[in-house]
Amino acid sequence: MGWVYGIQSGAFIKVGATQDVKSRMHEFRLYNPHPIKLVMRRNVAEHYWIEKRMHEILDPAAIGREWFACTIVEVQDAYRLAYADLVAMRHTQTEWESDCVRRAAERAWARADRLRKSVMGPGQRGIGDIERIP
Repeated sequence: MGWVYGIQSGAFIKVGATQDVKSRMHEFRLYNPHPIKLVMRRNVAEHYWIEKRMHEILDPAAIGREWFACTIVEVQDAYRLAYADLVAMRHTQTEWESDCVRRAAERAWARADRLRKSVMGPGQRGIGDIERIP
């Protein structure tokens, strides 16, 4: 878990990700001659992915790497869109992972059946004869 944040300085907002928002704010106060204000922070598991996606969404307003000429509402909307993309990606990934696990299990059962048939004669039963659970 980490934080995605927006820090406003003048007309610009920096969108970033960190483990510690308080120390990041302290750094910006030390190295920025202009007043700064924390305008958004969200605690999320995939904070670096969310940050990257927000940068992509806000790219038309980019001023440098992580600074944007946009409003607080636009930063909040970018967060909502990025989070929605993450949820959709996780759902798709979960379906894909389930399919992969199912196919791997089917291959393992087929290998076990072939091995059992090659070791045991017809009609013989042994430890390898395990009932498959559908």
